[in-house]
Amino acid sequence: MKIIFTFLFAVFLAATVYSQPIALDTTADVCTQLAESGHSLIQGSQWKAANDTIRTYIVHCANQSGSFHQFPSLDGAVQFMSDSNNRWLDYRTWLKQVLYLNMDSLYYCSDVNSILTTFQYLVPNKGIDLRGEISVIDFLLDNNKCSVATSFLLKLRKNARADQVTIWRDTVKDSIKTPFDTSDVSLESLDLQILRGIQFAVQPTTPHGSNRIAAFIASTNPFNAETTLRYDLNEATLVQIEIYDALGNIVYADGEGLQDPGDHTIRIDGKSFPTGSYFARLSTFSGEVKTIKLEHRK
Repeated sequence: MKIIFTFLFAVFLAATVYSQPIALDTTADVCTQLAESGHSLIQGSQWKAANDTIRTYIVHCANQSGSFHQFPSLDGAVQFMSDSNNRWLDYRTWLKQVLYLNMDSLYYCSDVNSILTTFQYLVPNKGIDLRGEISVIDFLLDNNKCSVATSFLLKLRKNARADQVTIWRDTVKDSIKTPFDTSDVSLESLDLQILRGIQFAVQPTTPHGSNRIAAFIASTNPFNAETTLRYDLNEATLVQIEIYDALGNIVYADGEGLQDPGDHTIRIDGKSFPTGSYFARLSTFSGEVKTIKLEHRK
């Protein structure tokens, strides 16, 4: 029953997102080709190729207005891609990175629903992670996230909780098994703090141990009217720059998109900034982050 409700949630969100037309530009042409190719591969049960194609599509079209995000299709491709449970850990990690690219409400909810599907299949040596699924659902409900799907989330939680109680009762009655733990877990313990917002998008490591950010400095610091943030990339990557005040509020954000290797600069107009301390943060798609402290003085 729980899986059925998750599927309905995915279909509901898909219908909402997919009802938007693709913008007519060269990027849309590429996006259309990728989406059609992905679905063609699914029709032919070529799950690995479909997985790779749709992932490319989602990343490539993440910030395109009106694009189709295809999360339900990708969920299906991942489900049949292999017999290894580890595919769900890889998928969850990738979804967190994609969520970082675009936080609009429908995109956010589609991605979060895909993250929920990863809890239905994997916790190594333990089985289905109902605590993780319930914790994510509770966060969405408590913070009024994904309000268009509140009724689906409530039904999903009710069924997940019922399944959890059943599993707990079975382990309690068994003299050998350890009673199943039904205590709550935090988003942080699940490494899903990204659901709280872009500023929590830190990943512990970068793929293959590579360091994409060679340098990140401010040309003038302390600064008054303006300063220039300079950064040097070793490899091409998607980047995001944010500036936070001392209370953690975002005062500047710029999604630069895909950047080539080499030196880059961004001019920061600080005329409207109150005097005080700030933190500039440079993040890459791979999860690498560098932060520098800025001082603004009148």
